[in-house]
Amino acid sequence: MSNTLVGILARVAESSNPALRTELEQMPGISTFEVGEEGKLGILLRAESTDQAHHRLRHEIEGANGILAAWPVYTHFGEEFAV
Repeated sequence: MSNTLVGILARVAESSNPALRTELEQMPGISTFEVGEEGKLGILLRAESTDQAHHRLRHEIEGANGILAAWPVYTHFGEEFAV
């Protein structure tokens, strides 16, 4: 069971937003949400550890076509959780 949850704020290329959301949501443990501002996207990342979450943020999320920048804004780790 995942015990790390990271909330990520991403700056995105507006023209790629629908395709980008589809690409991200096909990745295991990732969901997206609107943050109410054009050019920004919220991402929730569930991972087994903080190291795995960091690796996935730097290599999978930041590598997705349309992500201009991404940074963690919330992290929960330790005890198991349900989302």
